[in-house]
Amino acid sequence: MSAFAKVRASEAASKEALRLYCQKNGWKLAVLKGGKAGVTAREIARLKKAASSATVKWMIAAFDGEALHLVPDDPMEKA
Repeated sequence: MSAFAKVRASEAASKEALRLYCQKNGWKLAVLKGGKAGVTAREIARLKKAASSATVKWMIAAFDGEALHLVPDDPMEKA
């Protein structure tokens, strides 16, 4: 598998693990894409609209191929 294919597969697995975690906890997930593709004005507007009617707290999620790691450890903790 090429390095590019490995990166794409890892990204997909990370997003899926986070999506499942959020679904299990009754949360909605909004993802800003990263990398060289950048973010469009349309995507920013969509996320602003979604955030305006929600309680929003920051969280970093990383999937290492085996486990989903969250920062803060307790996502319900006040940011």
